[in-house]
Amino acid sequence: AARLEKSPGTTFFPEEVVIRVRYATLDSCLHRVVTGQANGIEEMENPVYKNFVEMSGCQALPEALPLPDDLTKATEEGTYRGMLLGAGLPVETLIEVLIDPADFLGEIKL
Repeated sequence: AARLEKSPGTTFFPEEVVIRVRYATLDSCLHRVVTGQANGIEEMENPVYKNFVEMSGCQALPEALPLPDDLTKATEEGTYRGMLLGAGLPVETLIEVLIDPADFLGEIKL
Protein backbone atom coordinates (compact mmCIF):
# COMPACT_ATOMS: atom_id res chain seq x y z
CA ALA A 1 0.00 0.00 0.00
CA ALA A 2 2.85 2.38 0.83
CA ARG A 3 4.45 1.80 -2.58
CA LEU A 4 1.19 2.65 -4.33
CA GLU A 5 0.79 5.84 -2.27
CA LYS A 6 4.31 6.94 -3.27
CA SER A 7 3.77 6.06 -6.95
CA PRO A 8 0.00 6.09 -7.67
CA GLY A 9 0.43 5.71 -11.44
CA THR A 10 2.70 2.65 -11.22
CA THR A 11 1.00 -0.62 -12.21
CA PHE A 12 3.87 -3.04 -11.51
CA PHE A 13 6.35 -3.32 -8.65
CA PRO A 14 8.84 -6.18 -9.31
CA GLU A 15 9.40 -6.81 -5.58
CA GLU A 16 5.68 -6.90 -4.72
CA VAL A 17 4.06 -10.11 -3.45
CA VAL A 18 0.72 -11.01 -5.06
CA ILE A 19 -1.73 -13.90 -5.10
CA ARG A 20 -1.97 -15.24 -8.65
CA VAL A 21 -5.09 -17.07 -9.80
CA ARG A 22 -5.28 -18.66 -13.26
CA TYR A 23 -8.30 -20.19 -14.98
CA ALA A 24 -8.43 -22.68 -17.88
CA THR A 25 -11.07 -25.12 -19.09
CA LEU A 26 -11.11 -28.88 -18.38
CA ASP A 27 -13.59 -31.63 -19.17
CA SER A 28 -13.96 -32.53 -15.48
CA CYS A 29 -13.07 -31.08 -12.09
CA LEU A 30 -9.72 -32.26 -10.63
CA HIS A 31 -8.54 -31.71 -7.07
CA ARG A 32 -5.29 -32.31 -5.14
CA VAL A 33 -4.56 -31.35 -1.54
CA VAL A 34 -1.38 -31.48 0.50
CA THR A 35 -2.16 -33.13 3.83
CA GLY A 36 -0.30 -34.33 6.89
CA GLN A 37 3.23 -33.34 7.81
CA ALA A 38 3.51 -30.70 5.08
CA ASN A 39 0.92 -28.55 6.87
CA GLY A 40 1.13 -27.22 10.41
CA ILE A 41 -1.72 -27.49 12.92
CA GLU A 42 -2.59 -23.82 12.35
CA GLU A 43 -2.96 -24.42 8.62
CA MET A 44 -5.28 -27.39 9.16
CA GLU A 45 -7.52 -25.17 11.33
CA ASN A 46 -7.64 -22.41 8.70
CA PRO A 47 -11.30 -22.26 7.47
CA VAL A 48 -10.27 -21.61 3.84
CA TYR A 49 -7.96 -24.65 3.87
CA LYS A 50 -10.60 -26.79 5.65
CA ASN A 51 -13.19 -25.93 2.97
CA PHE A 52 -10.67 -26.75 0.25
CA VAL A 53 -9.83 -30.14 1.83
CA GLU A 54 -13.51 -31.03 2.35
CA MET A 55 -14.57 -30.16 -1.22
CA SER A 56 -16.41 -32.98 -2.98
CA GLY A 57 -17.53 -33.76 -6.51
CA CYS A 58 -14.10 -33.72 -8.15
CA GLN A 59 -11.82 -36.50 -9.29
CA ALA A 60 -8.40 -36.81 -7.67
CA LEU A 61 -5.75 -35.02 -9.71
CA PRO A 62 -3.41 -37.85 -10.81
CA GLU A 63 0.20 -37.36 -9.69
CA ALA A 64 1.36 -38.45 -13.17
CA LEU A 65 -0.80 -35.85 -14.98
CA PRO A 66 1.52 -33.43 -16.81
CA LEU A 67 0.95 -29.85 -15.67
CA PRO A 68 2.08 -26.56 -17.22
CA ASP A 69 5.58 -25.57 -16.08
CA ASP A 70 4.37 -22.79 -13.76
CA LEU A 71 1.95 -25.15 -11.97
CA THR A 72 4.62 -27.84 -11.65
CA LYS A 73 6.97 -25.26 -10.14
CA ALA A 74 4.23 -24.12 -7.73
CA THR A 75 3.85 -27.68 -6.37
CA GLU A 76 7.52 -27.62 -5.34
CA GLU A 77 7.24 -24.44 -3.26
CA GLY A 78 6.86 -24.46 0.51
CA THR A 79 3.61 -22.46 0.27
CA TYR A 80 1.86 -25.04 -1.96
CA ARG A 81 -1.27 -26.48 -0.29
CA GLY A 82 -3.18 -27.94 -3.21
CA MET A 83 -4.80 -27.31 -6.54
CA LEU A 84 -8.33 -27.23 -7.94
CA LEU A 85 -8.67 -27.57 -11.69
CA GLY A 86 -12.30 -26.95 -12.67
CA ALA A 87 -14.48 -28.05 -15.58
CA GLY A 88 -15.48 -25.36 -18.10
CA LEU A 89 -15.62 -21.58 -17.66
CA PRO A 90 -18.52 -19.13 -17.67
CA VAL A 91 -18.66 -16.71 -20.60
CA GLU A 92 -16.44 -13.64 -20.16
CA THR A 93 -14.39 -15.16 -17.32
CA LEU A 94 -11.06 -13.45 -16.67
CA ILE A 95 -8.36 -16.07 -17.20
CA GLU A 96 -5.81 -14.54 -14.81
CA VAL A 97 -6.24 -12.39 -11.72
CA LEU A 98 -3.58 -10.86 -9.46
CA ILE A 99 -4.67 -10.01 -5.93
CA ASP A 100 -2.84 -7.96 -3.32
CA PRO A 101 -2.55 -10.17 -0.21
CA ALA A 102 -3.60 -7.22 1.98
CA ASP A 103 -6.81 -6.84 -0.05
CA PHE A 104 -7.45 -10.59 0.20
CA LEU A 105 -6.95 -10.58 3.97
CA GLY A 106 -9.22 -7.55 4.22
CA GLU A 107 -12.05 -9.61 2.71
CA ILE A 108 -11.29 -13.06 4.11
CA LYS A 109 -11.10 -13.17 7.88
CA LEU A 110 -8.72 -15.94 9.02
